[in-house]
Amino acid sequence: MSERLTIEEVFKLSASAEEEASKFYAMLAESFSERQDVAQFFMDMSREELGHLKWIRQMHKKIAPEKLKELAPNRAAELINTFLKFKAEDAINEIRSLDDAYKLSVKLEFSETGKLHELIIDLFEDSEKKKGLMKLLNEHFEKIRSFSSKFGDSVVRSGILPKPRSS
Repeated sequence: MSERLTIEEVFKLSASAEEEASKFYAMLAESFSERQDVAQFFMDMSREELGHLKWIRQMHKKIAPEKLKELAPNRAAELINTFLKFKAEDAINEIRSLDDAYKLSVKLEFSETGKLHELIIDLFEDSEKKKGLMKLLNEHFEKIRSFSSKFGDSVVRSGILPKPRSS
């Protein structure tokens, strides 16, 4: 995607990406439902993605209609491109173990996703609100970082298999 996006389009695409991420984590929770602790972890991640969706929508509402028609920074189009390629339905089919789920979660959260959130917060929030939102975002990232201490290293995670998917 090389074309410039409007601020309106950035918000809409960001909201869509959050919905897709929430759906993915909910699907992981279902896939690993035989392990209550793992399923709970992924359901918590899914709910947090819905929280991100909520603040994106709240920020969007606060922006004047004429501002929404303006072109977003070039970097926004680059960052959103990663989201547009991610589809929960496709991603879940790649999961063969908890380690696969972990690696894909890391890729999803630490690729361009966090950078786009930071860009949106930086451009459209006042300084007090920025601090709170960045704190929430960092807590979300910390949850992924703590995964190994909760569920073991890659060898252990590789032995934890999802429920078979029905065709």
